[in-house]
Amino acid sequence: MVISKGLGALEMYVGAEEGVAFRTDNDMYWSSCCDAYHFAVLARDHKDHSSKFQLTLLPTGKVLLRDFRDMYLGYVLHDDGVGRIEAEKISPDRFCEFEPFYEGEKVALRAINGMFVCRVFRRIHFIEASKPTAEECCRFRLLLGDLLYPGHDILQVELGDTTHIKCQSSVVKKETFVNKTEKPLSHTFNLGWEVRATDITTWARPWGLEYTTSATFTLLGMEATITYNGSHLKTASAYRNISEKRSATVIVPPHSRALAQLVVTKQDQVEVSFTADIKKIKQDGETVMMEERGSWKGLIYTNVVLDTKEEPVMDLDYLCTAL
Repeated sequence: MVISKGLGALEMYVGAEEGVAFRTDNDMYWSSCCDAYHFAVLARDHKDHSSKFQLTLLPTGKVLLRDFRDMYLGYVLHDDGVGRIEAEKISPDRFCEFEPFYEGEKVALRAINGMFVCRVFRRIHFIEASKPTAEECCRFRLLLGDLLYPGHDILQVELGDTTHIKCQSSVVKKETFVNKTEKPLSHTFNLGWEVRATDITTWARPWGLEYTTSATFTLLGMEATITYNGSHLKTASAYRNISEKRSATVIVPPHSRALAQLVVTKQDQVEVSFTADIKKIKQDGETVMMEERGSWKGLIYTNVVLDTKEEPVMDLDYLCTAL
């Protein structure tokens, strides 16, 4: 796939206290480790406290990274001509700035030397800036930096303006019963409406790193769901199975027919803004209240009725018993 300039999935980790971890193409993790006399960024088999990095976005669109010691990662050119990534700067300078790129859920970083940050094996797996193009070893998957993930609960959903909703009656099913006899007959209609609707939630920003949650709310008497899936794409979908059944018994006079219609008052695609109150539970048990905005889009229906009527039959030879 073509790589694009921009934050991509990195956006949701900017300023997050939980930090970000980078997973390499061979399923290792960036780690800030002491290599003889200095701290270098290496790729290691397991994720631990040294795999957590704090991400800062600069006005230029470039990013800074700090390790668990609060030291900035930067490009350092060694005597062998290789530019490695080390964590040795107390204050950031231009060598600490990285230009972000993305491809789907993966990200790449370009250092000040114009080379992409990559994983390279030189006795051990180094993280260095030595690839002119974003090869597979330059593309990293992202995870939460902390080992223990926080939890999130959507406590309340407050809807915005709903005056634009204009539901209309629609016939979704019909049936006919014909009485060809000389006496009245009792007949029961059983009609149903079944549909699989999609509820689409779009959030103003990503707020729960790698966390999935949902909450129900009532809109014009109908229950619907907002969903959050922890993605940087900000949009999440949830399926809603609707099943409405209605029955009615009618007395059909001789040489008459009864008509039944299942009528749904609905609007197929409605978008409504909302504000959600969210409780964040940190790994140490501390709770933080958050307010996040978004919009919900989906099918709304307010009423389902079964209408019946009887009418005489003039010519039974051309009638069928059900539509």
